Amino acid sequence: QSFGPDIWANQTGQTFQIQHDGRRQQRQHMLDDVRGVKRRVPYACILLTLVHIAFFLMAMRENDWTFETLDRNPLWGPTAASLQKTGATCTECIQERGQWWRLLSSAGVHGGVVHLWVNALGVLLAGFVLESRHRSHKVLLIALISGILGSLATHVLVPTLVAGSASACFFGLVAAHVVDQCVNDNSVPALRERG
Repeated sequence: QSFGPDIWANQTGQTFQIQHDGRRQQRQHMLDDVRGVKRRVPYACILLTLVHIAFFLMAMRENDWTFETLDRNPLWGPTAASLQKTGATCTECIQERGQWWRLLSSAGVHGGVVHLWVNALGVLLAGFVLESRHRSHKVLLIALISGILGSLATHVLVPTLVAGSASACFFGLVAAHVVDQCVNDNSVPALRERG
């Protein structure tokens, strides 16, 4: 008796078809993910990066387009006074002058070119992955809440520091990405064992 493809398909057709359909669905799901990533424009990431660049340019304009020496600002950027003028957290400004808007505005402030470059790259990388799986408004909301919480933490924990909390946006997106991977991805071993 010959077990060629025709006979094999007749004898075990149902099992073969189920395995084949499962693989086809898995490949189609992977292709849909890749197609979704390619088609979706990361509007939130682009907007966040442009806002960060705009805040940095405003701070540099306040500093007469000059960089501080590396011993005064190791991040290669403007003075603390220029950062304060463009919305950095400042305990005196927030508590005594009532400028609570600084908790939001400092989420766009960077200490220098190095800080801007690292955060912009991080926001684009971490945010792009999130935006490929979720909508832009959710990514913006995560970044906004993270930035405000970072500003509040800086204000409370280091009240003497004039600082920007743009890194909090980046770290919020990274944390959201890690949580998203753990909750929605079966490739994490601990989650795979639980089912």
